[in-house]
Formats: sequence, C-alpha cells, structure tokens
Amino acid sequence: MKEGVRLSQVLGFVENVISTSFKSPFWLNCELSEVKVNSRGHCFVQLVEKDNDSDKIVAKSSGIIWATSYTSLERKFSEATGQSIGPGVKVLLRVQVDFKALHGLNFQIQDIDPSYTLGEIERRRRETIARLKKEGLLERNSTMEKPWCFQNIAVISSEHAAGYQDFVDQVVRNRYGFSCKITLFQALLQGENAEASILEALDNISNHTEEFDGLVIIRGGGSQIDLSVFDSYSISKIIALWPVPVITGIGHTRDISVVDQVVAIPMKTPTAVADYIIERMLIVYEKLNLAAHRFSVRIKKVLEKEHQLQQRLSYNLRHTLLEERGRRRDKQYKLFQSFQLKTTDILRRNDRQLDHLNIGIRSAAKHNIINKDHAISRFRHQLSTFCKIDLLKKEEEWKTFYKTLNSLVDNSINSNKTKLGYWEQIVRSYDPHKILKRGYAFVKKDGVLVSSTTELCPEDRIETVFHDFVLYSKVVEKK
Repeated sequence: MKEGVRLSQVLGFVENVISTSFKSPFWLNCELSEVKVNSRGHCFVQLVEKDNDSDKIVAKSSGIIWATSYTSLERKFSEATGQSIGPGVKVLLRVQVDFKALHGLNFQIQDIDPSYTLGEIERRRRETIARLKKEGLLERNSTMEKPWCFQNIAVISSEHAAGYQDFVDQVVRNRYGFSCKITLFQALLQGENAEASILEALDNISNHTEEFDGLVIIRGGGSQIDLSVFDSYSISKIIALWPVPVITGIGHTRDISVVDQVVAIPMKTPTAVADYIIERMLIVYEKLNLAAHRFSVRIKKVLEKEHQLQQRLSYNLRHTLLEERGRRRDKQYKLFQSFQLKTTDILRRNDRQLDHLNIGIRSAAKHNIINKDHAISRFRHQLSTFCKIDLLKKEEEWKTFYKTLNSLVDNSINSNKTKLGYWEQIVRSYDPHKILKRGYAFVKKDGVLVSSTTELCPEDRIETVFHDFVLYSKVVEKK
C-alpha cells in the first residue's frame, strides 16, 4: 500500500527554500486589493499582480503590517500622497517573506515608498494621453461648437458634495434671475468604485443626450491619487466622443487630469463652472437687449421713412394730377382756338354740325379725365394698403417679443415667491409656541432655562412651562 509524501514534508521543503532564497527584506512591486485593520491595530492586506493588457489578476498573496509600524507608515503615505493606504493603489513595499507550514505564505510589510505610487499614476496618465492623441480624440470635444448659453445641463457629482451644493446655489440663486435646468446623475468621484460609478452615470445620460445642451462634471478638491479616476482611459474616451460640450470643475489648481484635457471647457472649481455658465447667459442677455434696442430704433426709422414716403407720394400724385389737368386744359384750349379759326366759316354755314362736334369733344375729354382719376385713386389705395400691412406685421413682431420678455420676467418672479413661501413655512414650524402646543415643555431655574440635569440639585425650586400654564415644584431627589 502506497503511503505517499506527507503534507508537512512538502511544506517544510517549501519553507526551507523560501527561508534560504529570501533571507533579507526586499522591495516588492504589487497592488493592494483588500485592506483591513483589526481592533489591535494590525493591518491585513491582499497583495495582487495584474496583467498589463487584460487587467486580470495573475498572482495573489496576503500581507500584514504590524500595529507597531502601521501608524507611522500610514502617516508617511498619506502625507506624501494625500490618501490613506487602501484598495486599488499600486505600491512598492519593503517586505520580509514568512512561510509556515501551518499558516502558509505571508509578507510582513516593513516600509512603503510613496514616490513609486505617485510615479505609477503619472506613467498611466501619460500612456492615456498618448493613446487618446493617437486615436485623434484628445481635442475632439474641445472643437465642438458651443451653445450661446446653457439652459439644460446634466451634472455628474455627489448630491451631498460641498462642491455640488455650491454650484447649484450659485447657478439657481444668481443675481440676474437667470433660469437654468440642472439634472443630477449621482456618482462616486473617488475610491475603488469611482470609475464604474462614473461610467454608469455617463451611460444613463447617454439615453437622454438630446435633452441636454451641456454636460458638467464637478467635485470638491482632493489629492493627486483622489483625482486619478479622471485619468482613466475609458472615462476620457467616452467624454471625448460626447455629442455635446463637456465642462469640468474637479476642484484642483495644480494638477490637470486627462479628462480636463479632452473636455471642451476645463475649469478649476465648481464655482468657476457656475460663473462661466452665468457669464454665458449674461452675454446672451446683453446681446438680446442690444438687439431689441436696435430693432426698436430700426422700426422707428422704418416708420418715419414710410411716413415720409407716403407724404411725398401723396404730394407728387396731387402735383402730377394738377399738372396733367393744366396741360390738358391748355391743349384743349389751343386746339379749340385752332379749330375755331379754321372752322369759322364752316360754323357760320352749319351751326348744328358745330354744336354736335363741340358736345362730342367735351364728352371725350371728360371721360378721359375721369379714367385717369380712377387710375390714380387705385394706385394711391394700393400703396396705402401695402404700408398698413407692413406696419401691422412689424407691430405684431414687436408685441410677440415684448410678451416673451414679460413671460420670462413673470416666471422668475413666481419661482422666487414660491421659494420664499417654502422657507417661511419652515421658519414658522420652529415657533416655540407651536412646539409647546405639541405637548412639549421646558424647565427653568431662577428664570434661566435648564438644558441638563447636572444643573439641578435637591431642594432647588423649578418652573415647568407648558403651553397654557406654569407648574412650580421642588427637586426632592435626583437619580
């Protein structure tokens, strides 16, 4: 019967090989996947190595930082990088290999090099920039045509982040009363789940891109490692291909992330983004005011020109009519004289024929003058009708513009009245008299409000104030 090799023999051999090969501490290049600190202050970590192309884990082991070293190493790392020792961080550790047949392989961590972690972040950042540049995506979003102003924007941030609250407060409560619709898509902006959270938010917005004229990504300040998620190739590529301009206000002043380099409008802080949006609205507002003023001046000039033209046409028509009548009378008179001289002898011989001829000439002249009068009247009526129609069109366009401006002003006033009413109700709900009516009471000692039982002693006289009466009593015993 075969007995085989005992497990303790194999593990003892492995322990002997490891103790012989790794007698002294050495520097280990790896990534942290799990970090836990127990009640005694010992820090237990999972060390992994990932494939550069597939990002799959190819090696994994456990490590420990004893409580005697953890506090100093944690302080050293956080002061240099601005972040605690945590999952997802690539590190260079000084370790001592420890292998026991009963407990297995374990790395005892003695030191950590923060400069390696910062250098690894910079290396990944440069690789991402080079890849985006090679694919022609680095300046794609920045060359996109920007709207005159942003009226409906999607925002990726955390609802409770101070930067987001400052941004909303500055945009909504701007001193010009401008209105801008803000739709929040919540996401984690730091930590090991930040990249997946931001990608999920971008995916949710992509189903409604036609509703928005801009995308804003904002957060508060942070360390270089906190901002490393904004060097992600996946996030940067999606933003570079985004169909509307993207604005960032990530909250840093020294470091420029990859996302900042691919967006249309990179700003330093959330408040700077709000200032930019309000400034764009103010520019459009001033242009509209200037256009309205120019339009009004132009309308007045057009009306004045139309009035002057109508007066000139009326004068010219009257003058032309008078000249035409004068010429016709002169011509008729000369014709009549010539005819009278030539036909004197005939008139004398035939008075009846002369009467008939004179009547015919007068009738023809009168009929011709009447036709000319009718033609002139029709022309004058058509000209007057054309001028009135054009004036009515201009007047309707001005009225429509005026109504639109009034509607915008009324909407802003109504919105502010609603907000004031809401806050007034909140303030009234904290009225002390209303609180007492709900069944609450407060205690006074010597006229001073008692906030803790430590202020009372036996034999003290106290007043218990209710809504509709006051109860006077004495402290007998305090437990």
